[in-house]
Amino acid sequence: MTDAIRQKILWIMELALLLNPTRTKHEITDNKPTIFVWQSGHISNIEIRIYAQGWKPDDFPEKKFDIDYSDDDSEKVCDECIAYLESLYAEWEDKP
Repeated sequence: MTDAIRQKILWIMELALLLNPTRTKHEITDNKPTIFVWQSGHISNIEIRIYAQGWKPDDFPEKKFDIDYSDDDSEKVCDECIAYLESLYAEWEDKP
């Protein structure tokens, strides 16, 4: 993994935490976005699932990003994910 990719992945994780600093139970936060991030070190992969209208059981994510950080296109996928998360954060940063 390059340092640039590592920095982008860390920013993705930070954006997820900024969007979800507390639990996002749909009954409490209504349609606030919920972000899931999984890191699988054994396969050099980060999975991001974005429920832009909030998470509920049996829902499917509106956006999915799978970043194989040993792949040549990982920087492009990181950039797409960051752009999407940043737009959600800009929309929601001042809302509970």
